[in-house]
Amino acid sequence: MKTFPKHEEYRLTSDMLRAARSIPANISEGFGRFHFAEKIQFYNIAKGSTTETQNHIEESYNNEYITNDKKEYFLKKYHVVEVKLNNLIASTVCAKKRFVKRKEKK
Repeated sequence: MKTFPKHEEYRLTSDMLRAARSIPANISEGFGRFHFAEKIQFYNIAKGSTTETQNHIEESYNNEYITNDKKEYFLKKYHVVEVKLNNLIASTVCAKKRFVKRKEKK
């Protein structure tokens, strides 16, 4: 089992940190938006960053920087995040539909 080598410091580890940090940042930015479409767009970007981070985890395992146990642990955690993001997106879509229906009734 290797650890992340020095030459990966500005490559895989940097990419992994950037992708992981992008998830809550995009959720926060989406939450702060007024229009539903913008909210959904940022939540989808966060979902993409989740998938990107999962890919970096797989890549870390394939290069023997992490064990299979660590890989499975992190992938399970990111799967939970992905499910919660899907629920957030779905509930935002439903809220948008309710808003449009109320607007049409006026």
